[in-house]
Amino acid sequence: MKKFVLLFIVLTVTLFAQNQNNSVFGFNNKQPKNTEQTALQVKNTIINKVNDVSTPSTFVLEQNYPNPFNPSTKIQFSIPKETNINLSIYNMLGQIVTTIYSGKLDAGTHYVEFDGSQLPSGIYFYRLEADNFVKTKKMTLMK
Repeated sequence: MKKFVLLFIVLTVTLFAQNQNNSVFGFNNKQPKNTEQTALQVKNTIINKVNDVSTPSTFVLEQNYPNPFNPSTKIQFSIPKETNINLSIYNMLGQIVTTIYSGKLDAGTHYVEFDGSQLPSGIYFYRLEADNFVKTKKMTLMK
């Protein structure tokens, strides 16, 4: 029963976060976007492009894998056109933990290996913002 209640709370918080007008948990954590940034390496994080012949038709944020993870996980997303994106990690309080990438990316499917070795165990949310697309997903770090 405790697992069900915890799952219900997490799902409710996640849905609430996704419905808050471009904010997580009611906090406006918008980070300024650096539109002149073209390098793919940010804070020793490299955004990799998947070699695929087709261009995605919609924005997609995939579930991280593995989940739960220790200490690293793969976050994959697709963008249908060249655009500025912001990929950030938030804690359960809605506070930004880190911005994995903020800048322009080409159309295609991309992924990043997120290293959570400096973070404590817990539930985190990763959020992709691009054009009018905003999607948040949950991931669990277990040490």
